Formats: sequence, C-alpha cells, structure tokens
Amino acid sequence: MKSTTLMSAVVAMTFGFTAVADAKQPYVPHGPAFSGMGDSLSYTGTTVGGPLYARVEEGTGNACASVSTSATAVNYSTQAFNVGTSGNYDFTSAQGYFDGFITIYADSFSPAAPLANCLFANDDDINGPGNSEILAVPLQAGRTYFVVTSAFANGDADAFTNTITGVGPITLGFAEIISVDTLSTSTLALLGLLLLGAGFVAVRRFS
Repeated sequence: MKSTTLMSAVVAMTFGFTAVADAKQPYVPHGPAFSGMGDSLSYTGTTVGGPLYARVEEGTGNACASVSTSATAVNYSTQAFNVGTSGNYDFTSAQGYFDGFITIYADSFSPAAPLANCLFANDDDINGPGNSEILAVPLQAGRTYFVVTSAFANGDADAFTNTITGVGPITLGFAEIISVDTLSTSTLALLGLLLLGAGFVAVRRFS
C-alpha cells in the first residue's frame, strides 16, 4: 500500500493528470493546499477534457435522487476540501459558457457509484442555466468533502468558478489519484527512469 501510494503521488505530480477521486484507491494529497481568507473561498477549474461519468439527478430540496438516464457521460472536475468549524456552508458555481451542475459528497466520491455518499445536487439557481447553488449545507469540521462540477448534459463543458462560504475556514485539498495498475508500460518505464535519475542525483549529492 505504501509503495502504491508513493508511486501514485509521484505520477500525479510528474504528469499532472486530471483530478479523479476513486473510492477504491487511497486518498493521495499532492502539492500545496490552499486556504480561503476568512470564511469564503473561491477556486476556478474546467471540465474540458475531464473524465466522464453518469451524474445524479437533483431531487426535492437539492437531494440526490437517482442516477441520470440521459446525462450518462458528462465531463467532470473533482475538488476535495474540509472545513475548520462545523456548521452551515453555501456553495455557488458560475459556469459562464455552459449549463453546469454541482454535487457535494462526504468522505469519498467514486464515479462508478455516483449515488454513494452523495449529499446534495443542483442544476440551476434562480438565475437559470450557467449558475448552480446549494445553500445551508451542514458540514462537520475535520471531515473530507468533495465538490463535483459537471455539465447538465453530455457533450457540454467549459470553465467555472466555485465559491464556498460558511461559518469557518475552508481548506482545499487535492483528489488526484492515479492507479499504478492502469498505467501503460511505456509510462511505467518513463517513471522508472525518472525515479532512477532522482536517486542517482541524491546519491551523488550526499555521498
């Protein structure tokens, strides 16, 4: 497990893969975490070129109702985060040039099981397509959550800005996880050369 986790982190940092949170893989943070100033934090991202999944449908009160039978292959972006104070938090998403959709998960997110751990979902706020909003979401300090941003329909993707606002500080983490088992032979060979080179430099430096 330790070697797989280390390898995953190195691969993610080296090749900059798109963020994917898989419940079957260990959570591997990499790079610095970014904390919001005060009790509000905004971050930007894009779903262009992102992985595909079948998103959930929004039910009454922003509930996660079912797996969509129409939006079965939407591009998505995943962002892990946690909060420093338990209480209610608001989520807004400005998508600009596409009709977006946001979903909030607790503890883990697996695109293969989109209803698992799903807390809330929203397509449009009162302003209509291009804006999503989920208000007064009760969150617990120290628990890991995920915001999944996607399109409402297959084939639609673009940049977005998400904002989280609440009663305490918000810290973003990273959910970029690469399974070594899924890497190609050539990629593994290149990774091996990079690790070998790094080891050689370290030996020369400290010997």
